[in-house]
Amino acid sequence: MQPSTPGAQLRWLEAALEAIVLQINAIAAELRVALASPLPLHPYERRLVRKIRRQLAALADDAGILRDQLTALRARPGGGASPRARNR
Repeated sequence: MQPSTPGAQLRWLEAALEAIVLQINAIAAELRVALASPLPLHPYERRLVRKIRRQLAALADDAGILRDQLTALRARPGGGASPRARNR
């Protein structure tokens, strides 16, 4: 469930985005470990690894775009503060 105030929503989105980035990094690390195996990969497995790496890179790029957008939202007047807090 998302929080109700704009500031809390921004913080929730930032935390959710960071959780996604951590998952991307964890999957990338698992791929590196799999590739470090002394056993050679089957050609299909190599293609799959390349595809997953491209997808992870695209997800990381998307996460960067979202992070930039969240930063821009936070920089706006009011910066995600609740309407009641802005009117004080």
